[in-house]
Amino acid sequence: MVAGVAVAVLHVVIGYALVIGLAPDPVRRASDPLALFDLAVPKPPSPPVTPARKAARDPRKTGAAAPPNREAKPSEVVAPPVLPPPVPPPILA
Repeated sequence: MVAGVAVAVLHVVIGYALVIGLAPDPVRRASDPLALFDLAVPKPPSPPVTPARKAARDPRKTGAAAPPNREAKPSEVVAPPVLPPPVPPPILA
């Protein structure tokens, strides 16, 4: 019974410490108000003017199917080795 009361008191003390430690201070104010000012942003330099190049056209036909791959060789399909069932541990009575 005494141990239960001690644990309950300990929980109340820890809870109180958490509430007091994590509680925000509503009266806190900044010592100096924020000073707002405007910075003039310099105008970025204009990009150099270059004439637009025409896109080089691909000599292959557009949208045509690729030629068949005659050099592809499939790899062998191999099943994993069959493992023996695990040996049950001996029962010691």
